[in-house]
Order: sequence, then structure tokens, then C-alpha cells
Amino acid sequence: MPAPGRMGLTSDEREELARLRRENRRLREDVDILKRATASSIGRCNTGLL
Repeated sequence: MPAPGRMGLTSDEREELARLRRENRRLREDVDILKRATASSIGRCNTGLL
């Protein structure tokens, strides 16, 4: 928490925020890939192409 009268983030907090945003982006990409793979797999199962 910033001291009274002080606004913004410390450099450590900015670094952590950037790291967490990168991690969040990677995790969202992983989830998207897994959703696509699941949908593709379900589509193949329904058509009997396995």
C-alpha cells in the first residue's frame, strides 16, 4: 500500500504486475488451445473418424 499522499505502484509491484499479466496471457492461450482440441476431438468422435 502506498504511503499517504503517494500514488502509483513501486517498481517491484510493476514488475510483478507485468509478470502476472504475461502468465495470465499464456494461461488463456493454453485454455483456448485445449478448448479447440476438445471441440475437434468431439467432432471426430461424432463422425466416426477415430
